[in-house]
Order: sequence, then structure tokens, then C-alpha cells
Amino acid sequence: GNNSANNAAYGSCVPDECACEASWDWQGATYKDCSTTADYPNDYWCVVKNTCKSATLDSATGIYHRTCVPANACECKPSWSYNGVTYQGCVTTSDSPSLPWCMVDASCTNASWSQDSSGANIPYISCSIGVDDNTECGCDAAGCQNAAIPYCVAATVPCKNSPAPAAGSADMNGYISCTPSECECKDNWQWDGVDYTGCAYINGYPWCPVKGACTAAAPSTDPKGVTQNGFLCSNPPPPPATNTPAQPTGSCDCLDSWEHEGGTFYKCQTTKDGTSPWCKVDMYCGSASWSYDSNWNAYAYKSCTDGIDTSKTCSCAGECIDDIYNPYCEVSNAPCYSAPTPSGSPVPKAYMTCTPAACKCLDSWTQDGVTYSGCQTTPDSPSYPWCYVDASCLNAYPKNDTIGRSGPYRLCYDNLGSSPCECGSNTCNNDAAANCEITNAPCMSSPAGSNSNGNKAFATCTPTACKCKDSWDWKGKNYQKCSATDDSQGVTWCAVDSSCKSATFEDNIYWKSCIPEDACDCLPSWDYKGITYNGCQTTPDSPSFPWCKISTSCPSALWGNDGADYAYAYCSDGVDVSKTCECTPNDCPNNEIASCVITNAPCYSSPSGKNTDGNKAYATCTPKECECLPEWTWNGVSYKACAQPSTNDYPYCAVGSSCKSSESVTDNGGATILKRYCTKSAGPVATPSPVIDGTGECRCLDEWWHSGVKYSGCRTTPDSPGTPWCKVDGTKCGEYLGGQDTDGSYYGYVLCYDGLDYSKECNCKSTCVNSEYPSCTVANAPCAYTPVADSGNEAYVSCTPSECECESSWVYKGRTYRGCQTTMDSPSAAWCYVSSSCKSFYPADGDITSNWRYCYDNLDLTKTCSCGSNECSNVEVPYCIAESTPCLSAPAPQSGDAYISCHPEECQLCKSSWSYNGKTFSGCAQNPDGSETNWCILQADANCKSAADMSDGSSDKWSYCTPSGACDCQDVWEHDGTAYSGCQKTPDSENNWCKVSPHCMSSAHGAEGGLSYAWKSCSASEESTEAPKGDDDGFGIGWIILIIILSLLLCAGIIVGFVIWKKNRDAATIEDWNKEITEHELNSHFVAQDAEIEKLAQDPPLHDGDATPVKNTKTFIGDDKNEYTLGSI
Repeated sequence: GNNSANNAAYGSCVPDECACEASWDWQGATYKDCSTTADYPNDYWCVVKNTCKSATLDSATGIYHRTCVPANACECKPSWSYNGVTYQGCVTTSDSPSLPWCMVDASCTNASWSQDSSGANIPYISCSIGVDDNTECGCDAAGCQNAAIPYCVAATVPCKNSPAPAAGSADMNGYISCTPSECECKDNWQWDGVDYTGCAYINGYPWCPVKGACTAAAPSTDPKGVTQNGFLCSNPPPPPATNTPAQPTGSCDCLDSWEHEGGTFYKCQTTKDGTSPWCKVDMYCGSASWSYDSNWNAYAYKSCTDGIDTSKTCSCAGECIDDIYNPYCEVSNAPCYSAPTPSGSPVPKAYMTCTPAACKCLDSWTQDGVTYSGCQTTPDSPSYPWCYVDASCLNAYPKNDTIGRSGPYRLCYDNLGSSPCECGSNTCNNDAAANCEITNAPCMSSPAGSNSNGNKAFATCTPTACKCKDSWDWKGKNYQKCSATDDSQGVTWCAVDSSCKSATFEDNIYWKSCIPEDACDCLPSWDYKGITYNGCQTTPDSPSFPWCKISTSCPSALWGNDGADYAYAYCSDGVDVSKTCECTPNDCPNNEIASCVITNAPCYSSPSGKNTDGNKAYATCTPKECECLPEWTWNGVSYKACAQPSTNDYPYCAVGSSCKSSESVTDNGGATILKRYCTKSAGPVATPSPVIDGTGECRCLDEWWHSGVKYSGCRTTPDSPGTPWCKVDGTKCGEYLGGQDTDGSYYGYVLCYDGLDYSKECNCKSTCVNSEYPSCTVANAPCAYTPVADSGNEAYVSCTPSECECESSWVYKGRTYRGCQTTMDSPSAAWCYVSSSCKSFYPADGDITSNWRYCYDNLDLTKTCSCGSNECSNVEVPYCIAESTPCLSAPAPQSGDAYISCHPEECQLCKSSWSYNGKTFSGCAQNPDGSETNWCILQADANCKSAADMSDGSSDKWSYCTPSGACDCQDVWEHDGTAYSGCQKTPDSENNWCKVSPHCMSSAHGAEGGLSYAWKSCSASEESTEAPKGDDDGFGIGWIILIIILSLLLCAGIIVGFVIWKKNRDAATIEDWNKEITEHELNSHFVAQDAEIEKLAQDPPLHDGDATPVKNTKTFIGDDKNEYTLGSI
């Protein structure tokens, strides 16, 4: 006991009121004490007094009963078998020398369990029957055996450590522990720089390094990094009363190599008896768990997640092996969700939990007159789906008439949903099960109903009669609602109405267990690793992810151990998302956590520090030793600094060998790097423009599935109306986007334009649906926005439902706007207020006082927008008044001015010479970081208000720019097979236009023949001559429509950014619940910024070694690299 209740510790016991009646009657027969009965031949039970509070009342007979253990259940069996040898009574064995034991009846509640070499389950106890405490044992002439558990045959039995085997035993030897010469302690040795002699106390245990090749020894590493082969020894000198050397703390890292059940394993692995990844650790690891192998060897271990791939579901390579405790199969595709790449000997294998064929749910089974199919919830088991299984299933519960199970059954979790189960308007039944019929199955605790009872599914609920009373009395003290009482040892309960059928009645009170409403709130004060914290806080080992301890009664609690188990939750109380967290300069330690003390809390990832450690708050940081290498290679591809080789992982980079917060990983070619997650922030970083399908390795798959529907080639879908896309082969296509399907699988995709008919506007054949993705089915596909649909499917296009029409007049920051308009702080992205009934809206926030949405009404898709002679304002979001509207990104204003994005002169003042990543550039440079952007480091006196800081800590600032001449009309350009020069009209356009360099920031983008091009509107004063024309099909409205799609994507980033954000946001809602290893969610943040879409992902949070997802934020990244909530203007 280590607590404030007088250090009390507790065990189960049998009160006098619960003692079995000496004689009792049941169904016409008389039984004595604890017994089985004719109808329960395998279960021991008895009748007790009605004052026994742990008894169950049988309502039909009025008797109180409980389960029990026969008086002789824990006595040694007279004869029993172990590893093929027959023993009598209490004995020692070669794998348990000096520790006598015996096999007992399986009903013994004090029994421990093990397996012998044949796999048979053995209930056993320690015993001392027959030992002679007055006689020393001594070893016989064969001496001490150098085994995993050293032993020798006792020269004399019985003796103080071994009884004499009884007549009839096949093995008549007694065994005792001993120390072989190979395991004798070194005479003189050191630990953590302190000198020791022979056997000594290290961290509270008698230990020493051994002299020879001791089989029982294991390597241990002291705090100075010195590793020695050591052994638990005996008879150490008593520890000195004073000046005791500091006890070492063993490493909690996975051992590089460890032995288990005859195999050798390396670091984090799965085993047949441990299908969730784990590893052995140093015996002195303070947070280790302990267990025994089949030879009774104790070992320290921990769960781990190193090397798993959460993007892949694990698959069985063959048969699922049935086992009483842990059915398993070999994994065919490691690394995957729950298994790292196998590594070990003799043959490395990975394992996963599975459902054996015999344990699969019966297709049809009957319970209480209702026929069910597969895994189901029932009225007597709401919230716990189950099913009957074949009698041969080892991993099943046996028939149990007490709870109404007529055959072997098991709990199951097939086809559950991701949302909490809801009763809706259905009644919560006031019966013993307290259930209701679910309105939204499948949900978190129930699959969809499939039965003869109207396909109903059920969940647990709280009937009105069973709600806690506001005030109630117990043993002379008053309590409120759900509370722990003085005698409940922290367990919460409450008094309820006498009409509550699921309540227990005793001591003149009807009561039930309950969970307090604030059970999941942060404790006001809590202790962790010697420090007292208040409320929601960051800690040195959980920087950037605030958390707190909570009540153990919280049903959604996570669990940790800092010497004792505790419940905790992640939280965000008190953070200030408007401020980036800042560390003390040069104060980022190079250790496994890499955390620093924050100087400006509260900030984005941490509340203010409130603790006894100087009120410190913490954030993740990057030590100098862990800065990304300028160039590195993975799978044969070269990368620079922070990159994202796979959309199934966060951005990362290779770091130097001195970085302690990195992990060693090996690519497909066998090359190894030290990997560390990072944030793409050094200079402007851009994701390549979405690939236009039709050529190369990024072509659409001939056949692909999405949300349960089969598609082929380039298509629109209900969640991407008006924006065709397709899945691609991510192993071949280098520039794909990433998404997650409704089944949890990840995929790569591209936007595509195959099969569009640009000569036709798309017409709705159905009403525009007012939903999160407003859409209608198309009457005339293929058309400008969608190709023809597959047989049996529909083509979709975006539309504006009547509920989402712009308000005719609305006020923002004191100005009145009418209809769809651009504003000073949203140039080139028109928006408006909409009705509260519109479902595709952004919510009111700050200066925005109503629901709103982006709009694309009354644009002129054939004309790029221009400032003309109007000044470009040098502000954080540069803008100018459009010279002429409507144009490509701004409708004609019904009142006031129209605003468009621009690039002020102050932001074009590039240094004539500057360096980045070891290379020298001049002026506005094209692709200095390998991306498709142009930028430069500005002159020191440039007063560009939209410039961003460089991430290298220098005072330099950078800005996007346009190279000289990039926006000039090309001298010669081709369109639809005809050559043109300078500024021209084409047969499919009423306005003059020309093609320009793709590096022109103010250009729009179109596509023809699967290739994109940049263009702009121009005036006839820009001289040109028309080259000879060939045959052409006309430019057509379709090309112009394509232009708006790509130009908005690359110039404003609004349309595609919104679609991609929607796609990824929906994918992220798949919840992870009740799993031993929490899923590591991919969390993509797509951002619209100056003609680029920037993708950002955060490192997975760390807490006590467990990777646990805690956030799913969606943010804009501004030019200043700060994060802003998506939805803000």
C-alpha cells in the first residue's frame, strides 16, 4: 500500500454473511457447502444469507447465491503430470529448483496458470509440504548445472528447500537452486563509476557481473553506457546505512536482441503469445511490466510501436491458429498496422490476432425466440455484440445457463461504426438490461441489426427511473448525485428510484453504479514524476501535447503508469492558438524527447505552466544535432532537407548520427538513414501542381473503388462534384495527392480532365442538393466539368442550392456588400453571407457575423484580372482595385469596388546575389528549392509587408516574385494547332489573350492535350501578327472553364484547396476506439497561399513511449508561417 489511506492494501475475502450454508436445497435435491448442481455441473456455487451484499437474488425462488471455491480446490493433487512426467503432491522440478509447487484443481481462485511443453494449461500453487527446515540440501556429485535456471539434484531430501518425492513419482529427485562456476560473481567490478566486490545491491537487487559464459546471465547497461553480463546473486553484504551510491535506472529502450520461447528477436516484435508488438527491456527499467515464460523465467517487457505501418491493414499468411488465450496467424504483409517487419531467428515471422474458422460467428443462431445472423447485439447484451460459435472453438466462453447462453459463444466486434450509438426517440427500457433500440447502427458498440426481430440493434442506456437522485443519504452522511462514499474505496455510485429495474436493493436503499458527469475533466491537482500539476498542462516528456490526469471512472480514459496506474486524457484548455510557441534561445536539449521550456505560454500548443516545477510549460523543438541534412536519398530518390517521400507518412528528413530523437530505418534497397519527423518551413515550400492525367505513370487506374462504388478512369463522385479525379498507382506516380477511403484504407489520387466536353455547360437533371458538398446529377455528361459516368453510376457537378444563394445585402467590417463580392482581405476569392439553412457554409467568426461561403457567381472566365493603373497595396494580404470586372477571379461589384490579389513593388526588391542550401542565386530565382515556385531573399531595406522570415534564424526575409519578362506575351505560341504571335484573338475567344511563362505570378492556367499552360488577357496595343492557321476545333467555353479550374487552383488555391480539405477532413473522422495500440492518423493540412497549396503534417505525439493521436486540426499557414484556423478570412 502506498496511498493516503494509511497505506492500506486490499485483497478479496469472504465475509461471514457470505459463508456458504452448510446444507441447502435446489430443484428437489439437497447440497452441502460449495457444490456443483445437476443443472450447473461445471460451476461451483452455494446459497448464502440475504445480508450478503455480493450475492445475487434469484427472483424465481427468493434465494441469495454466489459463486464459491470448494474447500479442497487449492490442495495439491495426489497425482499429476507435467512435461510428460508424473508427480505426487508437492515437489521441486528442474525448472523450479528450491521452489516447491504442485498442480491444483482449476476452480482454485488462488491458482497461477502456466503451460507445459505440450501446451497443456497447468493451474498450480507454491507449497511447502514435506520440507525439512533443519536439514541443508547440498548438491549431489553431478554438481550445479549451467542452465537458464541453474539447478542441481539435492544430495539429501527432504531438506529446507525441497520435499522428498512421494512414492509413485516418476522423478524421485529433489531439485535446489545453485550457482555454477560460470555464474560466480567477479571479485572486483564497477557500476556507474562506483567500485563493488562480489555480490552487491544494485537498484535494490542483489546483482553482479559474472566470471564466465553463464547461461542464466543477461546484459545490463549502467547510466554511463557500460554493458556487463550479469546475474541475480545471493548473500550480498548488507547495504551501508549511509552514503549509498545512487541506484541505477535501467534503459527502457527495447533490447537489441532478446530470447523468448526458443526464438531470438530483435527490438520491437510480435510473437505467437504476444500479437501486439512488444519487446524485452532492461530489468531496471522503472516503467517495465513483468511476466514469466513457460520455463518460469521472469522478464521485464513493454509494449512498443516501432516500425509498424498504420497505413496498411495486416493480413494473415495462412491459417488462423485457435488458442485458448490468443488465437494468432502469421502476417503476410509486415510492416502493417499492428506488426513491424519481423526480425529474428531461426525464421523471422510476424504475428497478428485473428478469428479462427471454428470461432467465426454462426451465420444463423437463435436467442430468446429471435433468429440472428453473425455478430449482433441482443436485448440482454446491449453495447456488447456477441454470437454463438462452433463447439470446437477454443477461444470461446462455455455454455452458461445463468446468463442465458445455451452453447459456446464469444464477444465480437465485426462491422462496428465510428459514431456513438443513439437511442433517438426510442424508449430506454426500464428492465434488468436497461437497453434501447438504436437508431443509427452500425455505431461504436453495435453492428447493424440482422435478425428476425425487425433487424433491431441495441445499446445500453439510462432509464428515467434509474437516474441518480440529486441528494441521498448513506450511513449518516449526505451525498449529491453520482459520488464515491467513505466505504466504496473510490467506486462511484448513487441512490435511484425504487422503480429502477436494474438497481440493486440492500440496506434499505436502491442503488446502481454510475459515472460522474465530470469524470473526464482534468483533476484540479495531480502528481506526475515528483511534480504537482494543476489542470491541463504540458510536461517535459509530452511537449506540445497538453494532458492531465482524470478520474479512473472516465470511460474514455487513456492509461499510463508512473509507478502506479493512472487515467489521463489529452486536453487543450487554456492554449492560445494565435501565438506560435517560442523556446528559450539555444535551449533545445539533444535527447529522446527534444523538448524546451516555453517563454511565451500560453501559446499554440501549450497553456500557461501551473506546477511546482517553476510553472514551466514545454514545447517540441529541434536540437542543432537534429537539423535536416541538406541532401539525402531514400529508395533511390534524392531529397532536400524536410520532404515527404510518401503521402502515407508525415514529412521527415535524414539527420546526423548524433541526433538522439531519431530512429534508424532501412529502405527497400537496404540503405539505412536516421529518420526524424520535421516541418516544411525553411523558405517557401510548395506541393507540385496536381498532375493532369493522360500521360506517364500517373494515369488513372482502369478500375478503382471509392466509398463502396466501382469507377473506371477519370470520374466525378458524390463527394467531388464538378472536379474529376481518379486513383493512381502510388508506387509509380511521383506527384499524387493522398486520401483515405470510408473503409480506412489510404490511396493516392490525381485531378484529371480526360473525357470532358468543353463545348457544353453541365446541366442539372436533379435538384441541387443542399448538403456539405452541394451537387446535382448531370443531364448532359460529358460536359465542361464532368466526363460521362460508368454504367450504373451518375455524373455529378457542383451547384448552388437555393438555400445557399448569396444574401442580397450584407455588412462586413462596417461596409455594405451586395451579392457575391471580393473584399480587401479576400482579394481574388469572392464570398458572401448565406442563410442559416445552407449546409455548405463556414460559421461566423470574429468580424464575420453570419454563416458564409465562397461564391463564383458572374465571373468572366475568358479574362484575367488586372490592376491596370491602380496601386497594389503593400499590406499583409496585398490587393488592388480591379481595373475591369467581371474577370477571372472577381465578379462585377453591385456596389463599391472589386478587389484582386497582386504583388507590390516592395516585394520584388530581390537581392542581386543570395545563397540558399549552399547554392548562390541572382535576383528572382526559378525553382531554388526544387519546387515549381519563384522566390528570392529580399533586400534589407525592402519594406514588403507580406514577406516571411527565413527559418534559419537569420534576419533575412523572403517573398514570391516574378522573373523579369515572365508575364510578357510569348513571341510565338500555338493553340488548337494554330500558331500565334504576341497578343491575339482566337476563334474561340472574344477577348485578346496570349500564352506567357508559367513563372508569371498573375497568369491563369489552361490545358490542352493533357498539358497545362499559362496565359493572360492582353490589350490589342501589344503588337502581334497572326501566323498561318491550320485546322482547329475551336477554343470553346470548355477550355475556358478548364482555365478557371486550374487558375483558381494555382493562383488562389481556393477551389481545389476546399475540395481536398473536405476529402481529408471526412477521412479523418474515422475514430480509433478500444485498441491496445492506437492508430496513428494521417492528418493533412492543405493551405491556399499565393498560387501554391502547401501540405503540412504534425509529428505524432509521445506520451510515456506510446504513440497516441490527439489532434485533428485544420489550419491555414500564412506567409508569416503562423497557423490560422481554416474558415477564417
